[in-house]
Amino acid sequence: MWSMYPDRDRRRIFSDAAVDVALSVSNYGLVAARLTAADFFGALQFASRLASASNGAQISKLSETQYSAQAKAMREHTDNLFELGRGILIGATRPFRKNLITACCAIL
Repeated sequence: MWSMYPDRDRRRIFSDAAVDVALSVSNYGLVAARLTAADFFGALQFASRLASASNGAQISKLSETQYSAQAKAMREHTDNLFELGRGILIGATRPFRKNLITACCAIL
């Protein structure tokens, strides 16, 4: 299949795939950093509110709120990880799909 493409075109196809994968990884890193910073500041807020709590009911309410925030953060991190996998898969195969279809049509 690759013999029908000149070397320059093959290099471009592989380069496009590498760029798409690199963009997916860098996007994952940026989103993960944003989520981590938000989690950190949320934990600091929880600690300061917990220190100022005056009774057990307030502590219970704060703990419930913190638990919900942590569950939401875990969902966001998981979604980001799945998006990374999807982005790598799509990015790595996108340039090849168009050329594979062209090659199949040329063979037929």
